[in-house]
Amino acid sequence: TIASNDTSLRLQYSIKLIGRKNEYQQLKKGFQNLPSISFISGASGSGKTKLIQTFTEEVMNDSILHFSFQCTHLTQNMPYGPFVNIIKNTFKRKYGYDFRNKLIDKISSGINILIELCPFIKDYGDLYFKNEDAVMLDIKDKDIIYNVLLQFLQLISEDSKLLIVLD
Repeated sequence: TIASNDTSLRLQYSIKLIGRKNEYQQLKKGFQNLPSISFISGASGSGKTKLIQTFTEEVMNDSILHFSFQCTHLTQNMPYGPFVNIIKNTFKRKYGYDFRNKLIDKISSGINILIELCPFIKDYGDLYFKNEDAVMLDIKDKDIIYNVLLQFLQLISEDSKLLIVLD
């Protein structure tokens, strides 16, 4: 059939970054002067994602922890979605005896909050504390939750630069 001979879907075009040189340089400069937070905004189709992809490809190396989360209509109702994604990927990459000890040392009072946000942590059985300090999170506890999340980000960025991309 004609469709089986169609090769257009197999073509891969590599479009270079066009018209974003200033923004690209600002990202590079900001990333060298850590800690840094950069916000990229613009109209749909203006090249924000391509700018981020180009930047990420250039700066990536083994000393950088990179996390990416795509905010879409499918993920908009996922509470703390980007943070849960970061925690999950960190556990997959780093979990071991040393990481466990650092986690307990730095965030001991917040481990049960992490477990409440990320139930998969129970799979790492030796971290799960069945104690009287069990946590039931409430919407009013945002400050406590954000503090524990910040402690977690600080912990994982002690040995590596941290690049978080929310698209």
